[in-house]
Amino acid sequence: MQPLASPFLLFYDAAIKTRPGICHKKRRFASREAADAAALAAGVPLRTYKCGLCHQFHLTSRTKSLRPPRPQLS
Repeated sequence: MQPLASPFLLFYDAAIKTRPGICHKKRRFASREAADAAALAAGVPLRTYKCGLCHQFHLTSRTKSLRPPRPQLS
């Protein structure tokens, strides 16, 4: 999957394991679109991801162990 075209919004389909205490403290978004809008408004590079615990979307600045997608050949 290609990242969205914004320097402040990164999204890759990658599993992030969220601990229950962290999930509880984070803001939850019902849709990816709502999370993306909040990430863009933040003004810092953030990624959206779907939480495996609450099944809603969270934001993270974490990029460790995240590989960018391979470029698609034309």
